[in-house]
Amino acid sequence: MRFDFLTPEIFDLLVYLNLAVAVLLIAFRFYQDMTHVDNRETSLREMVHDEASPTSGIDNDTILCEQSSNDTQQMNQKQ
Repeated sequence: MRFDFLTPEIFDLLVYLNLAVAVLLIAFRFYQDMTHVDNRETSLREMVHDEASPTSGIDNDTILCEQSSNDTQQMNQKQ
């Protein structure tokens, strides 16, 4: 297969288009990460109650202790 059409200008254009697409994808992913709603507390509670899921190094006692301290803080704020 011959690439006679691939002049230096066309090659440079392909490189610039590739970089532009990469930057757009990076910007889109960054936007998704910045607008993501953090549901960490609910997912941790689900992990504690789901015996089939591995905790991946998270100690259940630590999670329960954090949850109880959060509940205590909320009760104190209500009073």
